[in-house]
Amino acid sequence: MRCRSATSTIRAVLTALDLVEEAQAVQFWSGFAVGQVTKRWATRFRATPGLERLAARHGIQLAEVSKHFIRGLPEHPLVLRGGSRRAPEGYKIPGKVMKIMRREGALERMEQTIIDLNRFIDQFTIRGGTHRGYIRVFNCGDHPAFRWNLGGRLYSPGKDSYQQMGSAERLKMTIDNKPVCELDIKASYLTIFQARGGRPLEYLHFRI
Repeated sequence: MRCRSATSTIRAVLTALDLVEEAQAVQFWSGFAVGQVTKRWATRFRATPGLERLAARHGIQLAEVSKHFIRGLPEHPLVLRGGSRRAPEGYKIPGKVMKIMRREGALERMEQTIIDLNRFIDQFTIRGGTHRGYIRVFNCGDHPAFRWNLGGRLYSPGKDSYQQMGSAERLKMTIDNKPVCELDIKASYLTIFQARGGRPLEYLHFRI
């Protein structure tokens, strides 16, 4: 109760100082069933221009806010999307996020693997780039033949993610103060094939 009271006081002060705008929670009730909520929104907050100016005076820019506030790890890192399409102008429009009806059995184990990976990486200090956990995105979820076999790539979400950086900038990153390196997976296909087949590279013969 004490923490809730302190939070309410802080919200009231920020609002009174015109630093934060607060929109109260909203619920829409169905007229057909008693006690049934059809839509709801939690209380929403938005920084005012005054708060942005105050933050800027202390060296905090809006575009760099993620560097000052650490996001939590994804609670449900398994993501399903519909098929993408091309706009008339030629650019790619990603498919819409689809609801995953059940996370049981194989899906639950698949998602738990990503959760475990994120928790493991979260033990280390990453500098020079932003990463707050992976999500695994499957595409074409609206295709009749989809069996969780289309897509499946790991993404580090967020516009400020290290995956959005150039390769030269990524190589400046450190993990626990140790420099990183990048592996060229496309150039490693032959090595992977050789390893999986148990055949040393010198015994592979190619016909030209």
